[in-house]
Amino acid sequence: MRLKMASWKDHIIAALNELGGEASYQELYPVLEKLRRKAGRSLTPKWKQTVQGTIEENSPDSLKFKLGREPVFYSVQGIGKGRWALYPSFLSEGAGDQEMSYESGLEGVLKEYHYLRRCRDPRLVEARKKIDEFTCQSCGYRRELFGRFVIEVHHLRPISSYQAEGQLSSIEDLICLCPSCHREAHSRPEGPLSLEELKALHSG
Repeated sequence: MRLKMASWKDHIIAALNELGGEASYQELYPVLEKLRRKAGRSLTPKWKQTVQGTIEENSPDSLKFKLGREPVFYSVQGIGKGRWALYPSFLSEGAGDQEMSYESGLEGVLKEYHYLRRCRDPRLVEARKKIDEFTCQSCGYRRELFGRFVIEVHHLRPISSYQAEGQLSSIEDLICLCPSCHREAHSRPEGPLSLEELKALHSG
């Protein structure tokens, strides 16, 4: 009996799980290259385009999404930002956080590959979106396109400010913002704008 070889989708899922469930293309490529070479699979000159195409074909955020397929990936910061995450059903047991009530979640854990980066808990992010009903808490924007809401989750306290590794984040530390308000929130060099400051911008 011939064993089925792992597909690009299988390797991308495995790589994202190694990276905590979420990563940019720049973070994903070296892990994918390692997995493919370990499996004895070749890399074509255009393998990075293959990775991008595979993700987009399996993400309802993309216009390339093939109807009838189970959604595997979702865009964390909006299409074009190059940062993707796995839907919770594809997260391995070791990815993200340990099992806990999703009124709180472990975020900011330092994961080592060639460098250290602070990881978010994608399940906590999804829980916040549901609580806020996929609505921007600053301007009230709510829109669904191609079966998915155009909404992002903002950390009121930036993960980069965490002093300790693996600090516990409350779901109350997160709010939903539309892409425009999210960019506005991070427009101040010395630190993000508060929700009150964002609302003041719109009321003025």
